[in-house]
Amino acid sequence: MRGPEGHHVFREIITRAVYGRGQEVAHGTVAFASIPESARKILGTTATEFKVDSVDLKGGADRRIVSVSGHFDVHVWFTTGDDTKIAKQTVTATIDVPIQPQGREEYVNEKVRAWVVRHPECKSAVLDEAAHRIEVEVQTSVAAEVTGETKLKVLMATPAELTPVTPERQPMKPKPAPVPDWEDDEEESKSPEDD
Repeated sequence: MRGPEGHHVFREIITRAVYGRGQEVAHGTVAFASIPESARKILGTTATEFKVDSVDLKGGADRRIVSVSGHFDVHVWFTTGDDTKIAKQTVTATIDVPIQPQGREEYVNEKVRAWVVRHPECKSAVLDEAAHRIEVEVQTSVAAEVTGETKLKVLMATPAELTPVTPERQPMKPKPAPVPDWEDDEEESKSPEDD
């Protein structure tokens, strides 16, 4: 659509759009300090799902950080002589996710959401017999998204301006059937009168 002087017409609208997204991988060590003196060998480890407790948005207009807080449990199995024991530790963690903006627009009434990309995994476990301590290395990954209301300029156009101009279709002409390439047999083509 063009204005009175032939210029394109823009309209300003307010819409909710994605400000930006981000993802962060977090590493940590979970210490089991109350292990019996008779502990000799680690048999296995496991971690439960990361449960998100709260999500907070921090930072200014030029830099956004989503702070994701949650908790999960870590279990470790180990031997004490001829017996098997299990220990459990509840871990609370806060992971800061930097948000990469997708544009330069200004946003208001921002909303944030976060989700777990990869639940906690036990990467390694070490038994310190002298200190009666087990340390388990854990890794997890979370992502976050920030949306907000922003003003956008939209180009107005009439249906005629939006319809692409295409050349008219030419009617299809049938292709001629191929002619067989036979060689004339002189013997068969002779008439009886020719003899």
